[in-house]
Amino acid sequence: MTNKVQVYERPPHISAELIDWLDQLFPLQSPELDDSERVIFHTVGQRSVVEHLKAIHKEQNANILE
Repeated sequence: MTNKVQVYERPPHISAELIDWLDQLFPLQSPELDDSERVIFHTVGQRSVVEHLKAIHKEQNANILE
C-alpha cells in the first residue's frame, strides 16, 4: 500500500471564523515565570501557526480585491 501525500500549489481558503476561533483558543500571551522551556516552546509554536494562518488569510483577501 502506497501513501500518497497531496501537494497543494496554494493553501486552501482560510476563513475569518477559523482565525477568530484559533485566536481565542491560542491567545497571544506572555509566559508565566514558572513555565518550563518545553511549555513555552509549545505555546509559541501554537501561536506561530495562528500568526501564519492570519498572514495567509490576509494575502488571500488582498488578492480578492485586486
